Amino acid sequence: SSPDAPARAPVDWRVIATTVWLLGALLLLARLELSELMMRLIRARSDAMDDPAWEHARDRAAHRVGARPGVTLLRARKLQIPVATGYRHPAVLLPAGATEWSDELRQLVLLHELAHIARRDLHVQTLGQLVKAIYWFNPLVWWACARLRAEAERACDDRVLNAGVRASSYEASLLALVHAHRAPRLVAALPMAQK
Repeated sequence: SSPDAPARAPVDWRVIATTVWLLGALLLLARLELSELMMRLIRARSDAMDDPAWEHARDRAAHRVGARPGVTLLRARKLQIPVATGYRHPAVLLPAGATEWSDELRQLVLLHELAHIARRDLHVQTLGQLVKAIYWFNPLVWWACARLRAEAERACDDRVLNAGVRASSYEASLLALVHAHRAPRLVAALPMAQK
């Protein structure tokens, strides 16, 4: 007689589900860490903007949006759009072409980026990305994180407008910035430039 075939071990779906969840979470955490590393590298390779006109505009903008004065201004050679960065030591990274900006555009960009720093948006966005890494399987969490980012941009736009800037002037300056730097991603990042 033929020997009985060995019994197959039952599939443990909990182990499979946990493994899939862990792989997804690790992938998103690695992506978050990589973007943080890239931002630190860009910041390390940037030049200080020690122009007195920029420093005066920065301190004036900080006062208008409720940010602390003296935030570091850096010019990044490979950056196309302005970015607020830094948890403990905040900075505004500016594209290389920022030295050619008009006084009005300089002030508007600084108002917007310093509003992000005053609101601690980087902390909130990072927390949102951590939550997304844990609950990556839930599409509502992805939607909520996208809404969180969009609402942060709108809140900064509102701070700029509440600082006394005319909406039409703000929109025109943002569109000029998009066209000058050929940075279509800026449109997605700044709700007032979307129309």
